[in-house]
Amino acid sequence: MPIALVPVNLERTFLGLPSRTGELVAGRPVLHWTLARLSRMACVDRIVILHPLGQQPLALIDASDHPKPIVAHAFDPADDPHAAQRAAARKWALGAWRGGLGGATCYDELLPAGPLLAAMQAHGADAAAIVGGDWCGFDPALASLQLKRLTDAPDAMKLTFTQAPPGLGAICVSRALLEDLAQHGAGFHHALWYNPRRPTIDPIGKEVCLPIPPQARDTFARFIYDTPRGIATLRQAADELADDFSGADISRITATHPSPTTPAHPPTYPHHLTLELTPRREVAGPVTPQHYTTLDRSDMDTALAIDLARQVAAMGDTTLMLGHLGDPLLHPDWEQVITAADEAGCFALGIETDLLCEAPVLERLASLPLDVIVVRINADTAATYERVMGEDRFERVARNLQRLFELKRERTKARGNFRGEFRGGNLRGGEFRGWVVPKLVKVRDNVREIESFFDRWVVVAGFAVIDRFDTGGGVAADLSPVPMDPPVRLATPMDGCCGYVLSNGLLTTDRSDWSGGNALGSVSSSPLREIWQQAGRFAEAV
Repeated sequence: MPIALVPVNLERTFLGLPSRTGELVAGRPVLHWTLARLSRMACVDRIVILHPLGQQPLALIDASDHPKPIVAHAFDPADDPHAAQRAAARKWALGAWRGGLGGATCYDELLPAGPLLAAMQAHGADAAAIVGGDWCGFDPALASLQLKRLTDAPDAMKLTFTQAPPGLGAICVSRALLEDLAQHGAGFHHALWYNPRRPTIDPIGKEVCLPIPPQARDTFARFIYDTPRGIATLRQAADELADDFSGADISRITATHPSPTTPAHPPTYPHHLTLELTPRREVAGPVTPQHYTTLDRSDMDTALAIDLARQVAAMGDTTLMLGHLGDPLLHPDWEQVITAADEAGCFALGIETDLLCEAPVLERLASLPLDVIVVRINADTAATYERVMGEDRFERVARNLQRLFELKRERTKARGNFRGEFRGGNLRGGEFRGWVVPKLVKVRDNVREIESFFDRWVVVAGFAVIDRFDTGGGVAADLSPVPMDPPVRLATPMDGCCGYVLSNGLLTTDRSDWSGGNALGSVSSSPLREIWQQAGRFAEAV
């Protein structure tokens, strides 16, 4: 008979934050509510809690409260060399079930596959429903339907899933799939995302994906009790549902969260913040803002940049990207800013660059604790690069990319099963441990190279970004191959989630606001969070 698998870590979460699994919600530990929901799955024989050696998660709960047998299975977390990279992939898409770097899904947060497989083997199970110990709002009725679909067609399916917001759905898998993942060090995203080597129909259109109500599917929020935002979301659901919380299905739980299509409900602080250390770039071709306007502002004051990084770190789950209109590697103190952000415990760190630097700068870049390095290539051939970037420097960026991948491999091999250390509550490491992501801005001059660019870099780097051309609110003529702006713009889940701080300190939520003319305020004179909340209150009043 199928079993339920529940990965639990009482010290730190998958994302590296302090674990809150034992914290009380509606008078009971978070883990209690997860197990209570699992106990309602009639098709599950027993519940197996997987935990790192030396921890005692069963001490958090009263087994007599649950009708299903609950057992523990210990494993050594040091046997997971890919943990840091998986966490880095998910940090940039916390509110979405899919869409992290490399196509990472919320279900990849339940890995590695090895301990899950060992637990299935130990209990003689051929199928399992998997949820995290802090997924206390997941829908057991949906999971039961998924598990039935899987076990009814074991030869046709190896997994079933839903497009539920993170924490509200389970993933049901066969032992055969976990054996495959464990053997190749792979993740669930390998089965749920585009693979250029084996193109196929998106699995969301297949029977392996159980449909859910559109309102629930389109809710952009994290319902996992691990980040400040996820915790607040679940606590709000528990407060609103009161005694009904333990039995509420996915529709009732997501209904407690504001929809982006209703009147404005801006977050109290940004999900993602981009810091423009400098407006300068070494290239000024037609794909760049510098081709169309003079960005008449100086580099950001280093003290201000470091203060902003510390403010972002204090928010707990906001990602920080250095880049925007300029190349941060041209700022004299870019390295100092990254180091300060890491030491402050910044949740996620990234940098976006043209990568036209000299070898010593490249070596320093590869030695820093970044989650992602985005490289603006914008072409797949030298001729196209010169047309869109305005300089014949394709070979330079190609050599630098190759060297960056070499340095990453060398450091990963030397590090072995490096587990990082805690700084400011987050799992941090002493060097680059994340992703190198090539990026292309789509314009008429490079549109023919998009497919080869994307397929090449998905294979080599694991991920690539195709972005739309930004006109700067009409400053530049639109070079997009086809019109990209809809006749009527509808609200999206990301509205009000992203902030951009220009090098002069102006904070805007519009990346097309190149001059800061529609800025919310200046972080040089007021704290970032205060400006953000004041703007949110104004939007709600309007």
